[in-house]
Amino acid sequence: MQRADGVMRATRTKRRCAVIGAGVLVGALAACASPAPSVSSDEALDTYASVLDDIESALVEEYPTVAWASDGDTSVQRSDDDDPCTVFFPTIETRTSLWAAAGGDWDEIAAVIDPVLADYGFPGITADEDVAGGWLVYRAQDDDGAMLRIDDKDSSSISLSIDVTDADCPTP
Repeated sequence: MQRADGVMRATRTKRRCAVIGAGVLVGALAACASPAPSVSSDEALDTYASVLDDIESALVEEYPTVAWASDGDTSVQRSDDDDPCTVFFPTIETRTSLWAAAGGDWDEIAAVIDPVLADYGFPGITADEDVAGGWLVYRAQDDDGAMLRIDDKDSSSISLSIDVTDADCPTP
C-alpha cells in the first residue's frame, strides 16, 4: 500500500509540475505579445512620425559613409478583418550592413539608437534570437505597442509600426 501511495504521489507531483510549467510558458508568451491598441492613428502619427528620421540622423552622424533611403509612404492597414488597424511608417534602408559598419558591435549601434528611442519612451534595442538565414534582428517595443525593428544581413532596414484603435483604417 505504501508503495502505491508513493507512486501515486510521485505521479501527482509530476502532473502538478507540468501544469505549473505550462502556466509559466503561457505567461511568458503573453508577455511577449503586443499590448492591446491604446492610441488612434492620429495620435500614432503625431507621436511617432519623426522617430525614424531622428534615428537616421543619429546614425548618419555616427556612420557618415552609410547612406539611408526611405522606402514607401506611411500607411494604415489591417491584414485580416479580425486584426486591428496598424500604422506602418516608411522603412529606412541602406545597402550597407549597419552591423558591419559598426565593426560587428551591436553595443555600439545601441549606444547611438537607444538615446533616440528613450526620447520617445522606448526601451533599448534587444536581440531577437529566433531568426533564421543569417539575419540579425533587433527590436524595441514601447508601452503602447509601437515596434521598432532592425533587420541586418548584407544590408539593413529599420521599420516602425503600431496597432491602433481605429475601427476603420484611415488614409494618413
